[in-house]
Amino acid sequence: MLYKARYGRPENSVIFIGNPYENAMPLSFKIEHDVLGKAQYLWVRKMRDQAETENFLHSGLAEISDHLLSRAPCLYESVCGLSHVPAPGLHATVSSKRDLDKIKFTVKFKNDKPFQTTILPRSIRKYNLVDVRINGQTMKVNLVDIPAKAELILEYVSADFHLSRAELQSFHFANAQNEISVLIRLPENPNDSEKRQAERMHARFEFDAKHKVVAKNLSRIVQGGAVDPEIPQICISVGRNEEPCGVSISKKLLRINAANAAHADTLVREFNYHLDQVFEYFMPFRPIYWNCISMEMQDKFEIWDEILPFELCFESEKLKTKVHE
Repeated sequence: MLYKARYGRPENSVIFIGNPYENAMPLSFKIEHDVLGKAQYLWVRKMRDQAETENFLHSGLAEISDHLLSRAPCLYESVCGLSHVPAPGLHATVSSKRDLDKIKFTVKFKNDKPFQTTILPRSIRKYNLVDVRINGQTMKVNLVDIPAKAELILEYVSADFHLSRAELQSFHFANAQNEISVLIRLPENPNDSEKRQAERMHARFEFDAKHKVVAKNLSRIVQGGAVDPEIPQICISVGRNEEPCGVSISKKLLRINAANAAHADTLVREFNYHLDQVFEYFMPFRPIYWNCISMEMQDKFEIWDEILPFELCFESEKLKTKVHE
């Protein structure tokens, strides 16, 4: 028996399937669209970077075949809805590419004849849909003609992050000795929110140093003065209408520009989530008394400060092979 759950409705749905068994297994399953909405929906495996899923839409159903890992969550997100599909059914390959600053869904239809449909794109929190293209031509999502074997592309851009994952990974937070050396720069007369965000960033680097993710935290909070473009710096601005609003990188300057204090709190928190992929820290095993895991048990099995084996189950196929033991 598999674990199954649904979250959301119509084109904004997510389906969860879990394999509780010891071994991985191939699986073909059907998603009934009547319980979601009035359209037919295309699906792709939900991953952090990229994924590809084969779909067959017919009779109000989506048929999907995949390979389920053992005891790992598997999520599918609806990419878009189609108001009509050809009567014999419709095969399509749906793929996704995700980055901090943009998301791209590609649907490669395998229809032999053209058909008409309305496209109902997915809504993505804090991302804006900026382009819908069929065979390279920008289209409206109202009733459109889908040629035989057409390619549909849906492109989204982030409202808050204007840098790629690769740009963040390559930014010089640390020096050659793996010591955090970036400056945290505030305006000449910082407001309370700017001071708070700077302290949060400094505390985050202190955490990394404490847990030996980096050798040492040499970061400093500075106020005002000329910005030297040759020194890596995190420049924080809150409520000053700096552009672009959000997080961006220009050479050795990483800018965090927030519209107001509430936006700054959210922005710095989400930025730190992304920074966790630059400075990875895996929490070791610890006693949890309410869960009956005591220090005596850790002594018996000699698992003090052990990092238990795990698999990166929301990365692409290449990264899934990276297992920590």
